[in-house]
Amino acid sequence: MSIHAYNNFFQKAFATPQAALDLVRNILPQSYWHNLDPVTVTVIDKSYISANLKKQYTDLLISCTRRETDPLPPDSSNAIHTTSQTTSVSTSQADLPQLQAPPPPPADTKTPTKKEILFYFLVEHKSYQDRWSVLQILRYCFAIWNDYYLEHKGGITTLPEIVPVLFYHDTPAWGHPLQFADLVAARDPHAYHQVRCEPIFVDLKQLSLDKLFGSYRAILGLTVLGYLKETLTPEAARNILETMRRCEPDPQSREFFAACIEAFCRVKEKKELDVLLSEADKIEYTTIKEDAMTYAEELILEGQKRGKLKGKIEDKQQVLVRLLNKKFGLSAAEEETISRVTDIEALDRALDEIITSETKADVLALLQ
Repeated sequence: MSIHAYNNFFQKAFATPQAALDLVRNILPQSYWHNLDPVTVTVIDKSYISANLKKQYTDLLISCTRRETDPLPPDSSNAIHTTSQTTSVSTSQADLPQLQAPPPPPADTKTPTKKEILFYFLVEHKSYQDRWSVLQILRYCFAIWNDYYLEHKGGITTLPEIVPVLFYHDTPAWGHPLQFADLVAARDPHAYHQVRCEPIFVDLKQLSLDKLFGSYRAILGLTVLGYLKETLTPEAARNILETMRRCEPDPQSREFFAACIEAFCRVKEKKELDVLLSEADKIEYTTIKEDAMTYAEELILEGQKRGKLKGKIEDKQQVLVRLLNKKFGLSAAEEETISRVTDIEALDRALDEIITSETKADVLALLQ
């Protein structure tokens, strides 16, 4: 599966404040969102994932203001928060999602105060589970708090609450501790000095399509995410297509539809794309077929461009190795180092340096 495509689609799907709010409402217990002020929802344009983990995780940080009022009654059945136990829900739903308005917040009986709350989603999309995902999410929470402290330094006495969410979507049930304290070999894991943090764990496979509510973008985004890692059956394809057809034909919807089709084209094998196109033909949904053909052509062109660039890089690597061997001699390890350099400008600088350089170390240094 293309991690880059999954990452990009998740970011696009929930980039708007309304879609971000609907994401929170659909996958978190009601007690977390019943008193949020929709007008204050902001998607913060910053990733806290370190560069070496970009292929393993996607993240999303949402800021909002909540009203401090009387506590809400017990959570509704919409919540899909789980602990370490997971159960699969079939993604081949017979009924399409019904677009429902979220339940209204309870009436306030006293003048509310307002506080900021942050929702931090860490999306794990590797092909294997990482035992240390909870450690990663705790690291990022501290980084968020640090940024907040530096930004408001001198003007605050407390930090905002962060609701960490570990968003998981894969076939095996999650098999690692969700409580950070369980990862520490402590004599007493319940001692006061022990750090305790357990993110809300959400398994996308548990999400029932017929219970989704809110904006079309959020419903379609969660539906498409659910099928990016699942086999696209004819029934699943019909569910997706019918959901798309029910959306109003405005420019923003049309743009997001194109992003959905692009994600499928980048992730799915040809036989699954054929299923999607076949179902589109049956319901005479020509727009989808046009989009699919457009992105298929773009992917072919991208592949051709990458192939040409790869050929140029390999040619320069070979020329550099030949010239360095002729002038100075190279070890097998040095040849291997050159073969791993894909920066075409760095290779050009090294080739230019050979003419005047007195040592191979000067040339190789330009590849760093």
